[in-house]
Amino acid sequence: GSFTSPRGYASTFDWGLQGRLLKDTNAEGGYKALMHEKTSSWQYDIGVLTTAMNRQSSVGSRNVSTGSVRRWAIAEDDSYVSEWIDRSFNRNVEKISTGEWIASIYEPDPRFGVQAVYPGATTISVPGLSPQRRTTTRAAVPTTPDADIGQLDLGVQVDINGRKYTQLYDSASRSWGITSPEGRTQTVIIDAQSRPVKQQVPGLADVDYTYDARGRLHTITAGSGAEQRQWTFGYDANGYLNRVQDPLNRETLLTRDVAGRTLAQTLPGSRTIQMAWDANNNLTSLTPPGGSAHQFSYNKVDRVTAYAPPLLGATSTATGYQDNLDSQLDQITDADARVAAVGFVATSSLPQSLSLPDESRSFTYSAGRLTGVSSDTGIGNAIQWAGSLPTGETWTGPMAGSVALQYDATNNRSNFWVAKRTVTDAAATAFDVDYAYDRDGLPTQVSAHKTGMPAAELALTWSPQHGLLTSTQLGRVNDVWSYNLFAEPLNYSATLDGAALYSVSYTRDKLGRITHKEETLQGSTHSFAYSYDVAGRLTHTTRDGVSVGAWTWDANGNRLSTSDGATTIACQYDAQDRAIACGSEGYGWNKSGQLTAITDSAAGTSTSFQYDMLGNLQQVNLPDGRRIDYLVDGLDRRIGKKIDGGLVQGFLYQDGLRPVAELDGSGTIVSLFVYADRANVPTYLLKGGRVYRIFTDQLGSPRLVIDTQTGAIAQRLDYDAWGKVLDDTNPGFQPFGFAGGLYDLDTGLVRFGARDYDPTTGRWTAKDPIRFGGGDSNLYAYVGNDPINRIDPSGLSPEGGFCLAQDYLKRFGNDAERAWEEAMTDRIARGWEARDPYGADLRNAENYLWARQFVEGGASRWHGRLGAWVALAYMNAGWQVSRAIQNAFGQQLHSPASLDAYRSGILGGNDGMSRPSPYVTDCGCVGK
Repeated sequence: GSFTSPRGYASTFDWGLQGRLLKDTNAEGGYKALMHEKTSSWQYDIGVLTTAMNRQSSVGSRNVSTGSVRRWAIAEDDSYVSEWIDRSFNRNVEKISTGEWIASIYEPDPRFGVQAVYPGATTISVPGLSPQRRTTTRAAVPTTPDADIGQLDLGVQVDINGRKYTQLYDSASRSWGITSPEGRTQTVIIDAQSRPVKQQVPGLADVDYTYDARGRLHTITAGSGAEQRQWTFGYDANGYLNRVQDPLNRETLLTRDVAGRTLAQTLPGSRTIQMAWDANNNLTSLTPPGGSAHQFSYNKVDRVTAYAPPLLGATSTATGYQDNLDSQLDQITDADARVAAVGFVATSSLPQSLSLPDESRSFTYSAGRLTGVSSDTGIGNAIQWAGSLPTGETWTGPMAGSVALQYDATNNRSNFWVAKRTVTDAAATAFDVDYAYDRDGLPTQVSAHKTGMPAAELALTWSPQHGLLTSTQLGRVNDVWSYNLFAEPLNYSATLDGAALYSVSYTRDKLGRITHKEETLQGSTHSFAYSYDVAGRLTHTTRDGVSVGAWTWDANGNRLSTSDGATTIACQYDAQDRAIACGSEGYGWNKSGQLTAITDSAAGTSTSFQYDMLGNLQQVNLPDGRRIDYLVDGLDRRIGKKIDGGLVQGFLYQDGLRPVAELDGSGTIVSLFVYADRANVPTYLLKGGRVYRIFTDQLGSPRLVIDTQTGAIAQRLDYDAWGKVLDDTNPGFQPFGFAGGLYDLDTGLVRFGARDYDPTTGRWTAKDPIRFGGGDSNLYAYVGNDPINRIDPSGLSPEGGFCLAQDYLKRFGNDAERAWEEAMTDRIARGWEARDPYGADLRNAENYLWARQFVEGGASRWHGRLGAWVALAYMNAGWQVSRAIQNAFGQQLHSPASLDAYRSGILGGNDGMSRPSPYVTDCGCVGK
């Protein structure tokens, strides 16, 4: 048999005598061969899948005794899950190749009996850690003698190591009440069709949902009266979302074909993005507002083979991609003819090597987990695990050290929360950071000390209503937060022994953006005002009523002019949105779109830059003749800096983005960084035997660094609207700058994850590595040109969650349900640290995937009620009612409602309806 795709490429199928599929061969010659074996006694049932690259995975089951079954699944990398089921006693035991055991005893549901059993008692065992015990109790109480399923009052209690989460349904009011172990509550009210119509969190605005006649989400309304914020959704004749109106009455319009593919997206400000598709739903062209088309090409199995930005004269700047027979990317040739080649472990889908023009890396694994990365540069990473939980990382080479994790254990039980982080340099000098939590999993104390020395103890207080941070105390310094009804900071103050150090109050518009800021710093008060155009871009700032910045933009978000009230600088760009000149400065680029030179004709100076193929800045030659070289580890984190060949600075990291320690040129720890109240910048640091509190603005930019013992100000920093440092009283005292990024004093650039940001131009120095997966049609624009309200810690644009979602989908063959389960597992494993910069992307990715799989599942299960299913998915994903449900089952996220999560949910629900082509961009950002 065969199947021919709409593009005309045929896949063939071989069948066995009993009608079983034996082989599926795709149009590129790759295949999957299946073997099935069942013994005559029916004791064994085994299936083996073999790919064209001779990689095997298998599933099987065996009847080991009456009523008992053993099942297993073995992946290509030899990781496995083995399950033993004793149906006689409703017991289930899972063993995972990473060493975990999960044992459960199942109970009958009070409504559906043995047809719907649930795990009543579960023990999770992780190697080297205390186990976790969960018990679940369900109850159903009829409200009338002949009550149907909708007339039952329901109750669920989940006890995790003695921490009790409850979920109660009152049928009379159609409301779900959810209570956390600390007594924080949420309420969800549903209508007669089981659609949520109201969400209530004490201390925050109610969120209401309405639906149209076909059951589709029509409005989301937060708050009431003059502060009310409402989003309205419209649909075309085919039922696809085609209009979104925000609380400022700005409209985003979508033009779709009959297949639901978006042909044009008209953004606020009458800016239109055009898209074209091939017959098999692959995006072939994307044209930004006022620009030229970016082109995509695909092979016979719809994998990207080339990306071509707009032509610059006759010069091609395309990037090519090559896959192996198992449809894995194994080679990239960029526009500068640089080649990256990936080698794979024999008979496994895991990458074993990465060959780059100036470096080779190799990777090692255990049970599918990455355990080591080594490079011919002499830099190595070793990663330690307890089951699927990371327990540490060790660096070898020019900058050596380690970070080790310990997890909580109380009464021989663990919640799998990080209890201690130990940071050690090459000389064995060690620092410890200890964490204490409330019963909801929120940190209440974070203490740090050099081993053998007294600890600095930061106390955190969280609202008993909604769980937002309200205050911290460290030594003699204290800060206090207050919020509006939309969980947005309204007032912030920092004091020393009760005397004011820094305070700020905000006025916000209906999108939550800051329009006015009143700031008092060291006794001096200033008022700032911010204006935005209809596209959401910053256009004007004033300080005490005097203009200090004005900007104009082209249709695709390129800054055309900058004015400080006295002078105006004009900028020019090429067809790929690369800056050619701004005032007296000219810019040079390589074909891949990375900055190579800045030449100032007025000053007669020139600076050159060199990037590697992965986007890491390798070298800078400064106008004064100095040469800077950067060291990068195998996970693409900047770990060292050299000036004229000599090491001057290094970093160790606590995760993929955040430095936990700064080293000097000899590799000795000079500063330990402790994260607690903010995701993207440390709360305090230890340096030279002293403790310093870092007070930041709304973005996480350090403003004051205070000695908590003496009250002396160690550093003050002031910035312009785009993050350019205007005043620094102690340059280099600590390495963090605008929006919490790594600030380089010598270049003025700020490193955020995957890219470098130039505050002078307000732009990135390279294209977004995930291209349009970042959610912006301008690949150089920083956070949609709104630096007052938005940040991008990963350098992958504010839409990094969408990128992550695409990568999860890619890993699971576009199976949204499996992708969502994996994203949820990753997020749960991070615990409260899911609040970190990568965690924000992870939450948004999970929301996108949850909504998408919910809609796709509803399409097959609920047929004519799909509209209601879509509405439910939108609501749950949009304002995170799903978070409340997850909290009730002990999954410890506790993040407030988020507009980014809302938008991710809407996008996921919409994609669940339109089934977009997978892998439009090769995001490659899972684990960054």
